[in-house]
Amino acid sequence: MSTVQEPDHPLDKATRVPIERIEFQVPMTYSYAGDCIYVRECFDQYYDWILGNINGKYPLVTLTGTPGIGKSMFYVYFFQRFHRENPRVRIVTASFKKEHKLRKCCEFLPAHGTGEVRTECHKEVPLEDGGLYLFDGAPDQAPLPGAKMVCFCSPTHAWLDSLRKEKQHRLMYFPPWSLQELLQANDLLGLGIDPDEVRKRFETFGGSARWCLHEDSYEVEYEGIAALKIKAEQINSLEKLSACLDDLKETKKDTPHSVFHYRPIELDIPPFARRYEIVFASPEVERWIEQ
Repeated sequence: MSTVQEPDHPLDKATRVPIERIEFQVPMTYSYAGDCIYVRECFDQYYDWILGNINGKYPLVTLTGTPGIGKSMFYVYFFQRFHRENPRVRIVTASFKKEHKLRKCCEFLPAHGTGEVRTECHKEVPLEDGGLYLFDGAPDQAPLPGAKMVCFCSPTHAWLDSLRKEKQHRLMYFPPWSLQELLQANDLLGLGIDPDEVRKRFETFGGSARWCLHEDSYEVEYEGIAALKIKAEQINSLEKLSACLDDLKETKKDTPHSVFHYRPIELDIPPFARRYEIVFASPEVERWIEQ
């Protein structure tokens, strides 16, 4: 596949409208009922960084980060923009369950003649040379040499460990949301959540769009906050705190990701988004642990 040329994009900074309509139904690990996505300001930047990697020395990229911050939404954005800019490139999209089992796979084939998009669904991921593979969730194996891949997933020990010695793989970290982004997304997507409620949730969950923009207040209270408080209060000693931080660095199973967040740092220095710091999800979580 040839190096992608960068055309003018409709969401330039001067006239940026942070809403994009979903044009294609790509496989997703968890279903999304909306017909639009909120385009965070970091999307364009991460899109460029990832293209720079897969068109250069690192054809295999994993974009990871705290669960619930919209990596799957970025996956949708990445697919639509890439497909729009590269209609003759074969793209294989697939979603995976937690056990790395394939949930659904759709192949978008180069448009010929009429220009209509051709799609084929598969019971297994077609591992072939060439093309671009986009995965929502961690698969059980990487594509064959010669293909390019971007995997959008939460920190998964088995997947990341399998690529630890792969010299052509680059791991990148995606940032949690800011309060301003959450408030704007709530408004533009018409979610109808009281802005003060969004602020209140942000003080508890931090930059987790999954909970801050959740439309079911009952689930937020009794499944979100209650579960988060239990996890935080279980970290009741320096030894347990140290063990949790070690597990986060090693992406161990059952790590309390809702209590701590990965925050990418040094985003203005190459290699972009590779370094991170581990922070408490919110001041409220920090207070629960200190008590």
